[in-house]
Amino acid sequence: MFESIINNTAEKATKQIVKVHKGDYFKTNEQGIEILYCGKCHKPRESVLEYLDNRKVPASCDCDVERRKQEEFEDRVHKLKAHCYPNRQLADNLLKKSFSTAKDNELIKCGKEYVRIFPNKDNKGLIFCGVSGAGKTYAMVCTVNALLSKGYRVKWYRASDLLYELTDDYGKKDREAYNKLLCQNAILCIDDLNLSTISDKDAELLFDFIDIKLLQKTPILITSNLSGSAIQNADGKNKRLLTRLYENCYIMQSRNRNYRTEK
Repeated sequence: MFESIINNTAEKATKQIVKVHKGDYFKTNEQGIEILYCGKCHKPRESVLEYLDNRKVPASCDCDVERRKQEEFEDRVHKLKAHCYPNRQLADNLLKKSFSTAKDNELIKCGKEYVRIFPNKDNKGLIFCGVSGAGKTYAMVCTVNALLSKGYRVKWYRASDLLYELTDDYGKKDREAYNKLLCQNAILCIDDLNLSTISDKDAELLFDFIDIKLLQKTPILITSNLSGSAIQNADGKNKRLLTRLYENCYIMQSRNRNYRTEK
C-alpha cells in the first residue's frame, strides 16, 4: 500500500509540466541524465528520483521561490486594498490616486517621507491640517495607498462614518461589534475629523476609542480642518483627545490654498 501511494504521488509529479523560461538550459547531471537548469540562478528546475527509475519531477530554483513569494505578496496586497475602503465604488476611485501622479506639494512630500520611514520606532501617526480644499484627503489617500502597496493593513473611515459605527454599536450595547472595531489589527485612517460639530458624548466616545488604539500602538492617520496650533494648544472638551493625538502623531500644517474655489 505504501509503495502504491509513493508511485501515485510520483506519477502525478512527473505529469507536471515545467515551464521553460527564457535563458533556461539543459545540463547532464552526475547520473548522466539531462535536467533543466534556471538561466538566472543556475539552480536545477528538475530533480531525479533514483528510487523510482530515475523519474524527473519539477524542482524549485531560487528564482521560482522568489517568484512565488512575489505572487503571494501581490495577492496579499490585492486583499488589503479590497478591505481598506468602506465600499467598492469608493475603492475603485481612491485606489487610482498615487504619489507618482500627484502634484509634488508639501503634503505629498510629507506623505512620501512618512511612508519611507514607516514603521517608525514610536509607531507615530500623521495628521494633515489645513483649510478645506487644500488637498489633505488627496495626500492622505496617496499615503494610504502607498502603505497598502508595501503590504501594511490600513482601515479608512470618514470621521462621520466612524462615529456612526461607534455610537450605533456602543448605543445598542453590541459589545461584539464594538470590540471587533477595537481589535482590528490595522493602521487607522480618519478622514475629515471636525471636532467642533460633534456632541460632548460623541467626543468622549471617540476619545475612548482612539485612546485604546494608541495604547495598542496603532498608528493613526488623520485629516482635519483644525490648525496645527489648535491641536498643540487644545482646550475645552477636546483637550484630552487632541493632546493624545499631538503626543502620538506627526503634525503637518498645510499652507496650501483652497484649490476648489480657484477652479
